[in-house]
Amino acid sequence: MKKVNWIKITGTAALLHIVLAVLSFFEVVIYSYYINKGQNNAFYEAHATKTAPYISGIFGSVLIYFFVIQLTKRKRYSPFLIGIGLPLLYTLLDVLLLITASANWAEQLNAILISNLIKLAIGIIAAFVVKLSKK
Repeated sequence: MKKVNWIKITGTAALLHIVLAVLSFFEVVIYSYYINKGQNNAFYEAHATKTAPYISGIFGSVLIYFFVIQLTKRKRYSPFLIGIGLPLLYTLLDVLLLITASANWAEQLNAILISNLIKLAIGIIAAFVVKLSKK
């Protein structure tokens, strides 16, 4: 087994954050233009803070699965290190971003915990899929 390139994994976790932020932005755009028009900006900001953890949980899980498969497909990296390391690095970056943004932890804690635990579970499942496919 080769050593895991943690810089690449950290970059992948940062890329995942960027992609999920863009998806969340587009969700609010679609919501504001087509579903609930004419509200003030504070209304849409509140909507974004409520829906962002769910968008992150759904699409982030799919992307974690995809990234774990892609990062371990050709290399001889341990799929379990990638499958556990990527979601944990993503969670660490998530916590750092939420701390700097002064997020309301009491309001978001359940959604954030569930979202990140699902990502961790999906990363482990992807590692098992890679391990089984290499046999």
